[in-house]
Amino acid sequence: MNMKRFIVLCFVAISFFASAQDYEPEVKYTGEGKITMMDGKELTGELTYSFVSIRNLIFVAPGAEKEKIKTNDIKEFTISGTRFVRIVTTAISIGKDWEFAICLTPENSKISIFESINQTGVETGSGYKTERGYFIKFPNDEKAKSLTDLSFTPFHKKVSKIIADCQALSEKIANKAEGYKLGLISTPQQQFDVFMKVATEYQDCK
Repeated sequence: MNMKRFIVLCFVAISFFASAQDYEPEVKYTGEGKITMMDGKELTGELTYSFVSIRNLIFVAPGAEKEKIKTNDIKEFTISGTRFVRIVTTAISIGKDWEFAICLTPENSKISIFESINQTGVETGSGYKTERGYFIKFPNDEKAKSLTDLSFTPFHKKVSKIIADCQALSEKIANKAEGYKLGLISTPQQQFDVFMKVATEYQDCK
């Protein structure tokens, strides 16, 4: 096996395990919030959303009865300050090309980072089979990409070009400055920390 093939296989293996997979209790959010529908209409009231039952959002308007709203009809929603955004990703999916993910960056961010949570299967004593992953969307991107996407490798070359309009940040990445570099073998936490730092600094770039 030549070195190039070995490196690619290593990266694929790392990418496969980069989304943490475990068993967790149902991930559910309940609280006051706002829904923005696909047609632009906005609704405010008490919301409940579960990553186990992702087809519907429970909505209770002030003084009204509880109702289910299909997530197909929703653009985004916020529950107690947590913002859920409909994103299209480059990840392979079956049956849908979008999902609701938690936006971890401020609403006006030029670069957005999302946490994806998928809970499937039957509940066990340990909870539901849960997979968490992180995605990023750079300016002008139509789809969000996993932090392990091959298009970001090698990090110092590819990402420095993506944000080349922010010269100071681009140079830090290109020069592998401490805190702005990722090697072929990086933990999910390291990937998240570096990409979040890039997103934060790019926001303040003049």
